[in-house]
Amino acid sequence: KFPTSPGTIIGTVGYMAPEQVRGAVTDARTDVFAFGIVLYEVLTGHAAFVRDTPADTLSAILSAEPPDLPRISAIASPAIEHIVRRCLEKAPEERFQSARDLSFALEAISAGTGGPAPDPSPSPKTTAAPPERAGIGRVLVGLGALALVIAGSFSAGRSTVKAPASAPPALFSLSANTAPFDAVSISPDGRYIAYTGAAAPTSPAGNTGVSLRRLDSLGFSPMPETASASRPFLWSPDSKLFGYFVSNSLVVREVPDGAPRVLGEFPGRATGAAWGPNGVLLVSTAAGVFQLPASGGTPKLVMATDLEREIWRGWPSFLPGGDRFLYTTLRNNGSESTLETRAAALDGRELGTVLTGAVGAMYADGFLLFGMSGALCAQPFDSRSLKVSGERRQIAASVSQNWRSGEIAASASGTGVLVFRTAPQSEVQFTWVDRTGRKLGTVGASDSYTNFDVSPDGRRIAASRRDPKTGVNSLALIDVERGVTTPITPLNEDNFDDPTWAPDGRQIAYRHADSLVMRAANGGDERVLVTGEAYPDDFTRDGRFITYGRQRLGFFEAQALDLLKPGAKPLILVPNVTLSDESRFSRNEKWVAYASNQSGSDQIWVIPFPPTGEKWQISQAGGVQPRWSTDGNELFFIDPDGRLMAVSIPEGDPRRASEPKPLFATGLTPSNALDQLAVVGDRFLLRLPLSSRAEDSSPIQVLVNW
Repeated sequence: KFPTSPGTIIGTVGYMAPEQVRGAVTDARTDVFAFGIVLYEVLTGHAAFVRDTPADTLSAILSAEPPDLPRISAIASPAIEHIVRRCLEKAPEERFQSARDLSFALEAISAGTGGPAPDPSPSPKTTAAPPERAGIGRVLVGLGALALVIAGSFSAGRSTVKAPASAPPALFSLSANTAPFDAVSISPDGRYIAYTGAAAPTSPAGNTGVSLRRLDSLGFSPMPETASASRPFLWSPDSKLFGYFVSNSLVVREVPDGAPRVLGEFPGRATGAAWGPNGVLLVSTAAGVFQLPASGGTPKLVMATDLEREIWRGWPSFLPGGDRFLYTTLRNNGSESTLETRAAALDGRELGTVLTGAVGAMYADGFLLFGMSGALCAQPFDSRSLKVSGERRQIAASVSQNWRSGEIAASASGTGVLVFRTAPQSEVQFTWVDRTGRKLGTVGASDSYTNFDVSPDGRRIAASRRDPKTGVNSLALIDVERGVTTPITPLNEDNFDDPTWAPDGRQIAYRHADSLVMRAANGGDERVLVTGEAYPDDFTRDGRFITYGRQRLGFFEAQALDLLKPGAKPLILVPNVTLSDESRFSRNEKWVAYASNQSGSDQIWVIPFPPTGEKWQISQAGGVQPRWSTDGNELFFIDPDGRLMAVSIPEGDPRRASEPKPLFATGLTPSNALDQLAVVGDRFLLRLPLSSRAEDSSPIQVLVNW
């Protein structure tokens, strides 16, 4: 169905064995697989693995079973089905080991053995076949002879020539409506892909959960009872069980639709999980790395987080043998922080640093896979000596990463299939709207802007931009009236983000690498405000206090700092909450609004400033992006359905808050990580995507023979 062409893997795509697709060494058993495909077509009239595209066909060869196998039994004995299945085993050692063995088995059936095909024997039975089987028996005798001739000639040709060490990879995409960061995971056998987010491109923004897809099927299906499921994901080594987290509980279920059961409860949110080959699970939290038997029970602490030297520890990944593992840690080195991939033994012994600067490193077939500077990379790795070597190869220029847990949206099977999600790079357009949602105009040209803030006088926008080609984050100023965009940081230097205007309208605060800094908007020297990776949110009107979000001890916390007091220590606004972010001062500066998941879902809260321990929940059905009105008597936020909500709060006092009222549908997919909304007088500035079409969402990438 698909002709070969220059630059493709050698062989006819629909008749290749898994080892050919992966570029591994081939032998006579490779021909047995091809013969099984021919036999399957003769008996059923259908191609075994051919799909709509060559890439889909290669994926089916690696992970799918041929459809309609039961039809064979309608024209021949069940023994024939046994032979076909054995020819088409994915692992060469499970097939017939030679064409002669296969020929003996076929002759045995043609002679009327009736039962399952026996293991090859030099003395097949010769009892007569029943009349209704005679025709098919003659066919099988001919096929058996043909197997000896064809496979013999192919194998002879291979006796002195080995397959190439590496065959060209095949990359294809699966459409999936996903959020700014969603997990994706492939089962060890390469048959299933699981991911979080909306189940289909037409699903509403708030419809989340886990969706599952067999690689040989045409679409994803929502996994039942997973609306509250969250990453990290994990699979049992045999791919029969799939695991995820509901709050602090590890839940597993048989795929595709088994009933969920809880394996264990952990102290805090999981930052990674792995299932080893010896019936041992590893789960990391802010407290450290825990061990749990696959049968379930009480987690056992393997190694505690070093709170004096580490900000977080996560993403465990087993090494071959199952007695050692890798994990990622963000080390606190005083004035800066460093990502390290470290190795450890199951008894908690540290085995040293393997790699620096990488996120989410995992072992995969002689390589380390990891994220670095926004890209997905691979490097040869000796799991015995724990040493990387050779050239670091970039597999994809962009992969979605979550620095808060050391996680990347990538996963590799044991069959040579890699799945990953690129970081969302869809273009957006800054757009003015009124209280009814009516569009009043746009600002500047569309681009891949992420975080932004409007100057106090409403005349300039400071925005961070992620280059779709290089993944570099830079900052720019946009003149609201003229639409002129001016870069204000180098376009070839990464790690600028989250610009926030100071109340004087001249300076901006922003994250630069591992520090929160401040400088004049149009240029000049940077002044370090906070050492360590921190993201600014807001200033008091007199410029004395700044609020920001920062990772600390496994939590992402809203903090405040007195800029006029030398040596002042940060003030924790919301302690002991997994996520508290987007902190905004009220107009009278007596209150701070923020978004937090302290109730189990993202909600809007208000606390006094300075904090007293009191807090009031403002949203009812979820919310992100809190923003005060210019007069300070209203609070706006975006609900899970993407609607802009308004709450009357006279003088910003949460004790006088009214019920949230919807103003209009924004067309946004709510984010608790990226700025989407600004309030200027009686107008709103929205960072709107150019299109909400399914093809504009970030698809799941599938790379065969990576």
